Amino acid sequence: MKSKKRPGRMRRWAARLSAATAVLIVVFVAVAFRPVDRADWKRSDSMKRANEIVSAIPARLDAAEESVLEAGWASVPLTAKVGEPLAGYAAREGAPSVGEGETMWARALCLRTETSEVIFVTADILLVHHGVADAVVEICSLQGIDPESLYFTATHTHSGPGGWGPNIIEEAVCGEYDPAIVKRLAGELADVIIEAREAVVPAEWAWLRTEAPEFLRNRTVDDGLIDPVLEAVAIRRKEDGAVGLFAFYGAHATSVGADRMTCHADYPGVFVREVEKAGVAFAAFGSASVGSQAPDGPGEGEQRAVAIGKGLAGKILGQLQTAEWKSHAAVATVRKSIPLPDFQIRMTNNIRVAQWIANGIHPTTAPIHFVRINQHRIVGLPVEFSSMLSTPLRNEAKTHGLELTPTVFNGDYVGYVLPVEIYDSGAYETQMNFLGPGGGAWFSELVRVGVGIE
Repeated sequence: MKSKKRPGRMRRWAARLSAATAVLIVVFVAVAFRPVDRADWKRSDSMKRANEIVSAIPARLDAAEESVLEAGWASVPLTAKVGEPLAGYAAREGAPSVGEGETMWARALCLRTETSEVIFVTADILLVHHGVADAVVEICSLQGIDPESLYFTATHTHSGPGGWGPNIIEEAVCGEYDPAIVKRLAGELADVIIEAREAVVPAEWAWLRTEAPEFLRNRTVDDGLIDPVLEAVAIRRKEDGAVGLFAFYGAHATSVGADRMTCHADYPGVFVREVEKAGVAFAAFGSASVGSQAPDGPGEGEQRAVAIGKGLAGKILGQLQTAEWKSHAAVATVRKSIPLPDFQIRMTNNIRVAQWIANGIHPTTAPIHFVRINQHRIVGLPVEFSSMLSTPLRNEAKTHGLELTPTVFNGDYVGYVLPVEIYDSGAYETQMNFLGPGGGAWFSELVRVGVGIE
């Protein structure tokens, strides 16, 4: 009799277990997922607080007066050990590098007037993670360097040192996190900053600007708006006439693909080498509005990187021939931490991960940086800013007598931002937009407020 009852009892327990599992799944879905929040971003408390912070910036920028300029630059090689991961492509699956590849570099340009100092720093890496930037700030502060002076960007090569991102998304594209890599990278960035600062001498400056539409395309929207501006702040030392420049351009550094398992600086590295080969003593490259822009040019892989790098070098060298040098400059720098919109990591177009999970991936604040050099306003953002946002902002700034240069990877990273009308298009960039439908408008608004054109 007992043996006959056992199967029935087991079936009842199995049924109960299945029911309990179903309830748990329903509860988990209920607490772990939410509809995408499409509420008006302008009305959020976070935006109000961010706006209050940024609205005080134009007065500080405008208060700068022209005075004699001094400048210095430096380059320091990055340590990239064979066997450590590369950063940039999830397709590598965190695999270790297999050879030394190209030498990767950190570069810095320091500008100083009687009242202000700003140090532009870049490196042949995907981006400057906030953990690395925080460590750099700590080291430099011990040398008396104001954190507001440090203007971070990166070349955004997808074949540079990895291992510096601790969260699950970062490890997917950067390989396994290693705090020793963070410490080493921060030390090398701090070294180049300190060396550039120590090299400061009387100098003249010029702003170089041209366009290079032939080397990029909108990869988010076919025939969509592009931002083809190639520009640079150029420096000429008075003591010996040596020239240096720090350039900005907005094509992704993805000419070299995921099959590359050694370090490669992509087209920005070629650009720097070609400019210096032509007799310029120092060249550096920082990313502008890369959010929607792919590199374009003849060939594939390294061949394309060479074509783009040489083409951009030729254009900027041409601008040097007609540069108008000035010995005085009005320089100001303001770096502030601002609250972010709530993170929205989407599973589908209309379903996102719940806030209590998403907000644990990244701090709920990020830096925004504004630099003035005379009529130029250089804005450092913690997002991959779309060309479809930057080009209208550049045009708007011109109507106010200003020249605007948005740059990215400013010592933090919170994904892509794009115009709201393409949020549901399904493009890769929209899936990497972690700040909701209004993320692009959010940062566009803060740029307007910060440069004083709102």
